Amino acid sequence: MKKGYIKLILAVILGIAVIGGGIYCAYHFLSNKATTILYRSTIEDKINALRPYIEAADTFNLNSVAYTYQIQPTLEELRNHTHNTSVTLPDYKKLKAQLEAAKEESSTPYEDVNKATDELLTILSQLIPVADQLQNYYTDRTFEKDNFVGSDNLASQYVPLADQFNAAYNAYDLALENRNNELYSERMKRIR
Repeated sequence: MKKGYIKLILAVILGIAVIGGGIYCAYHFLSNKATTILYRSTIEDKINALRPYIEAADTFNLNSVAYTYQIQPTLEELRNHTHNTSVTLPDYKKLKAQLEAAKEESSTPYEDVNKATDELLTILSQLIPVADQLQNYYTDRTFEKDNFVGSDNLASQYVPLADQFNAAYNAYDLALENRNNELYSERMKRIR
């Protein structure tokens, strides 16, 4: 009889422990406070995943704004085959390096941002060599030797790629802005 009571007592204690543990876990994980913390972490994770992409855009935009008075006229001069003795081009290499680092660090949970980033990197891979040749052409003052023939040839390659880049960059920038605004709105709803 003693063995039967011991088994019964152990079964009751085990049952109470299992039921109590289940109740505790359900209360802990399903309480409003825990759900809010988990939800915030998800939003924070999404924000952190976008952060390097936003920083790349911010850096590129900052440099572009600083040199807009030179970059835009340079593009128009190249487009119109107007010859000048210097060119000012955006820092495509830095943008490409930052985007590659961002992709390596983490991809975003957003397909539109990932797709826009990939398209931008593809265009940058084509644009950077031409931009480098163009920059070197003017830095080395080769136009003095060939009467701007090289400039016209490089411009005919650079301008269409720059136009493609501008369209792809605008799509990338818009995708980032939309997702960032979406996350900001989600965060504000949770704070209220």
